[in-house]
Formats: sequence, structure tokens, C-alpha cells
Amino acid sequence: MRVNIPNPHSQPPPLPDILPLKTFPPNPSATMKRTLAIIIVSFLLLLISQGGHSHTPTYLAAAPHRLSILQWEASHFLDKWWYRAVQAIPWYSPPVPSEQAADRFFELVEKIKQLEADPGYLNDDLPATLRDLESQRDDVKPVAEEQLEKQISLVLAEEGFESRLGLIWPPVDLALLDPPSVLITSPRHAIERQRDHILEPNLDVPIRQALEEKLLREQDLSALVVNIGGIATYPSMVVIDGGLRRAVDIATHEWLHHYWFFHPLGQNYARDPDTTTLNESAANLAGHEIARRVLDVIAPQLPAPSNPRPATDDADPPFSFRETMRDTRLRVDELLAEGRVHEAEAYMESQRQLFLENGYYIRKLNQAYFAFHGTYADSPASVSPIYDELVQFRETLPTVGDFIREIARFSSYTQFKIHFQTLDLPPTS
Repeated sequence: MRVNIPNPHSQPPPLPDILPLKTFPPNPSATMKRTLAIIIVSFLLLLISQGGHSHTPTYLAAAPHRLSILQWEASHFLDKWWYRAVQAIPWYSPPVPSEQAADRFFELVEKIKQLEADPGYLNDDLPATLRDLESQRDDVKPVAEEQLEKQISLVLAEEGFESRLGLIWPPVDLALLDPPSVLITSPRHAIERQRDHILEPNLDVPIRQALEEKLLREQDLSALVVNIGGIATYPSMVVIDGGLRRAVDIATHEWLHHYWFFHPLGQNYARDPDTTTLNESAANLAGHEIARRVLDVIAPQLPAPSNPRPATDDADPPFSFRETMRDTRLRVDELLAEGRVHEAEAYMESQRQLFLENGYYIRKLNQAYFAFHGTYADSPASVSPIYDELVQFRETLPTVGDFIREIARFSSYTQFKIHFQTLDLPPTS
């Protein structure tokens, strides 16, 4: 199980030329093979993910809000089978052409979001309109999921991941949904990510705060409940919050975790914090690259990502979120290393207020925040050199597929670092 938030600031290497749009003619034999492969992967991943849980105080505190991965897997597995059965009916007609499904799905998601934010939401007509939009969204959802799965698979096939049987292993399989939450904990005296607990989606802020305060008060832990972008369950959870661009980015990221699950990199995911960071950062780097190719085919009309920085007075130097967050992390590390825990926590709160004044809302900035976001070496909250090393490593390889296969063979960051130091790389500026 992998938890992640894609980072919009990373800059992967340039892409190869984009191939023209491909269509997906029915192929019963290929569908049967893919379905069988999905069953096998689902069983393997579910078997591994359902290990025993020690009933620690943190586990017990989170228990009332935990998301049952076993129940989720079972329900979504049945959903996939039901949709495939419906597709087999001779007179079945999808609610929207497959090449338009993802666009239509996220258009409906946006309309629903706008309606729910309408001040007149409780007026007589709006609930009926909302129900109609939700019904349309649910009808389009399996078609949109299949479109994304097929187009990601096509890019992966172009990168050499298709077997002689015509299968991508593991098959790309995803579920579009509301974001679940995750409980992150860290000791107060150091930034150190402990075992995560996956929680239900849409938890209210008071519930999150109560859980965080309970763990601080009773266990002396820094805790944070955050929404996440996706989890490498099978099918992978891919959130709809953030639109089509983010969903494709997350879906490719999670498939990489599925692929590496069958190789040393994934099998040693939790070996140590640096190896976890290597895994997540490599998934960010390669995932962004594949996602852009997918989007250029299925949604070429999408504008480039906008700059989230708020407008500033030209008379003042612009506020840099990235630089300020990185400086904050470095200072917190210094204070904690000196044993000045309370001073570090007061400093983080003052910096949170600074971010707020400059248009960046962070509900809580604490050790758990840095423990979570620091897992991704391209994040401003990280001080790891791993992402920069991965970018240099990627530049030594001709294709993103070669990068994915090469990085898969490393069982630890230490092993990767030893290899990295043998490369003849140009000096960095």
C-alpha cells in the first residue's frame, strides 16, 4: 500500500513525440486474458496487504474512523466484474463514447462541486438537479476508468511493458473516488514517519483535530490527518478531487507501485526511510512523464498547470512557498537536533501563520507534516537529495521505460547510491 500526493513543482526530462489517438476495438481474447491477470494481481496484493495489526494505542485511537481495505477491495472487485458483465450484453450502449468519457466524468464532478457550493443549495430544485448529476457521473464512471486504463496501457506498451501475450503486467486497474484520509504520526523529538493508518474519506475537521490532540495528549505524538491523492490498492484508489490532470498523474504513479511490487524496489519499500523516499520519488518522476503523454492524447485541450502562487505587490519581492518551506524544514531540524522541541513547535506555528498571510492554507504544520511530505524528495518539505539524483539518473537512460526497469532492480537506497556514484555524470550547477 502506497500513499502519495503528487508534487506539481517537479520538472521531469523532455518527452518523446506523442503518438496519435488510438481507438480500442473489442477483443474478447485480450479482455479475458486481462481479466484473469487482474484476478491474480488482486489476490496477490490483497493477500500481502492483509497482515495482522498490532493493537497499538495509535491503532485503537484511529479504529473508529479506519477504512477497511478488505471491504473496499471486495466491493470494487465486484463492481469491475459487474461492469464487464454488462459490457458483454449485445445491446449494451455506453452512456458516452469511450474517447470522451474521462472528460465528461470530470466535467460532471466539477458541476456537482459547484452546485454543492451554491448558497441556494437547499432550495427545492437544487437537490433534484444534484441527484441527476450524480446519477450521470456514476453511469459514466466505469467508462472513464476504462478509458484511462487503456490509454495508460498504450503508453506503457510503447515503453516495452507489453508481454508476448499482449498484456501489461500488472494490468492497469483503477477506481475513481473521493479521497480517503491518512493518519500520520511522528515522535515530537524528531521527524520520523511511523506506521500510517488509512481513514474514511471526508472526515470533518473537528474529528481530525480531536484525533490529533488525543494522540498528542495521551501518546506524546505529533499527529496529522490529511487527504491523500491515491493508494496502491488493487484497483488503485485515484481521487477525483483536482480534475483529470491530477487523476492521470496519480493513476500512473500508483501503477508504478504495482509494477515495482514484483521487483526488489517495491518489495523493500519499507526497508528504511531513504528507500521509501527512493520509491515514492521515482514514482513521481516517471509518473509525471507518462501522465503527460497520456494527457496529450486524451485531453490535448487542457491548459498547462497554473501557478498556484497568489498575486503579490510588485513593490515587494515575491513570496516563494518552496524556498520558505525548505528553510522552515532546515530550521526545525536544527532545533530538534538540539532538543528544543517546544521552540521548534512554536516556530512551526509562526511559519504556518506566515504561509497563511501569503495565501497558502496549511491547517497544521508539525513534525508529522514534515514526516509525510518529506517522503517525497521533490517536495519543498523534504531535505533529501534523492530526487535530484533520480533526475540525473533518468538523464543517463534513453526512455522512461528504461528508467522504470533499471530503478526496479535496486533493493535499497544504499545500493542505488553506490551505483549512482559510478556513473559518469556532468557536474551540477
